[in-house]
Amino acid sequence: MSFSSVNSRLEMLSETLVFNVTDRRRYYVYLDYSVDGSNFYYVGKGTGPRKDIEQRNEYHSHFKKQKGLDRRIVLDRLTSYEAELIENLFIHYARENGIYLTNKIIQEYMFKKEFSFDQVLNYYCNDFLESTYSKTWVREKLFGNLNKFVGMINPFFICFQAIYLAKESTPIFSDEFGFMVKDSLLNMNKISEKFLTKLLSDMIAELNDEDFEWFCYYSARIAHAVDADNELDIQLLQDRCIRNLVSNLPMIV
Repeated sequence: MSFSSVNSRLEMLSETLVFNVTDRRRYYVYLDYSVDGSNFYYVGKGTGPRKDIEQRNEYHSHFKKQKGLDRRIVLDRLTSYEAELIENLFIHYARENGIYLTNKIIQEYMFKKEFSFDQVLNYYCNDFLESTYSKTWVREKLFGNLNKFVGMINPFFICFQAIYLAKESTPIFSDEFGFMVKDSLLNMNKISEKFLTKLLSDMIAELNDEDFEWFCYYSARIAHAVDADNELDIQLLQDRCIRNLVSNLPMIV
């Protein structure tokens, strides 16, 4: 496998794979304050016009009649999972500080208790745009790490394995379609590269937000965990990638 051939695949992947960053970052977290601004009494997350619909539950409606409603968005451009975390953070902040909430569903605290409210919120305010949903992250971190394997391993193996792991090791292809993937992986040419690139783009676009984040995480983890200067490390990684694909695609031999 030549340097130029693998490098061209990396360039094709980074240019044409559809990482639907903008559409996935459509959630926000809001707080419902009393009109006097003294404190909030409801924490919610949503997307689109959710913020414009005032009704929530009977407790919320009763409190709103007494105190009024001033709804404020505290963070936006979040993924669904990030919004769930921030919602959880504000709910437990309120409970710990004696703030009355009208939320009916209270999930367990989702963060490590050694981190303060300010530390967690500061992380999300300042750092989430450099996470797996950032175009910069995709370009510099994911494909930057894959570049370590130029001339050593087919990057498509890493991406397919990452999807496989993100889907919790459940089959991602039928046997019949697996044959086409196997043939393309083992007989790489311009046509097969375009086929695999289009396939990966479609599969990535179909991942829900949580699976997409796991896909990015596993892709980077696979690449980052290996010493690119260690031939044994590279061989072990390649064998592991192929072995997982083989178990998922029995027609790859």
